[in-house]
Amino acid sequence: MVSVSNKIFNASETLLNIAEKIANSVLKESGKMNPKAVSLVSRVKEDVERLGKLVKALGERVQSMQEGEGVKLAPYFYAYALKNQVVIAKASPRRFMISFNTEDNEVSVSTSRFKASISPGRIKIVSRGFSVEFNPYSRDDYVEKYNEIKFLVNELEGVFNQKLIQSLNVKLGKISV
Repeated sequence: MVSVSNKIFNASETLLNIAEKIANSVLKESGKMNPKAVSLVSRVKEDVERLGKLVKALGERVQSMQEGEGVKLAPYFYAYALKNQVVIAKASPRRFMISFNTEDNEVSVSTSRFKASISPGRIKIVSRGFSVEFNPYSRDDYVEKYNEIKFLVNELEGVFNQKLIQSLNVKLGKISV
């Protein structure tokens, strides 16, 4: 049986590996791309890397948690460990949920009007009626879907800065990301 903290650290490593692979496969060949697309790739890499560090910091907070149990981390802030999934949720006033599916190696971030799912070979972001799914290792996807990815990456960064990091710093103390 894999401990809950190991599941979270595996999710963190998955995200950091995705960011590294983006750097190695797409950014290395940036000379063949439009400068705007290179900037977008760099932002996606930084966002995935920042989420990986955030997940790792959260994993350090729930080290004692066992599978099948829920823990109250702070008022309105909970962590649940299911068989194949770990869910960290904040209920009020800025609702969000971060979940780690160990079967698919998928990390999801959800708010009331936003959802991002990140797994090796696939990033899917849905917000405000827009949706984009792309391969983070494909230069062609960044060029072909540039406008959609750019809009939704802006939304992702807003969720990070305005909801996740601010709320976590208030509820759990300073989290370095």
